[in-house]
Amino acid sequence: MQAVKKKFDPRNIMNPGKLIDKRERADRHLRCSFSPRSQILAEALEVSETA
Repeated sequence: MQAVKKKFDPRNIMNPGKLIDKRERADRHLRCSFSPRSQILAEALEVSETA
């Protein structure tokens, strides 16, 4: 039961990367999909990576 509780902890819902091996890791497309300004953030990240 504890394993299920850890996996589905509501505090981790907004950070899907935390659900994988307890790492502070979330893919960029997951972060952008949870953001109301997803398109603006995605474009800003692309520009900063290419610069």
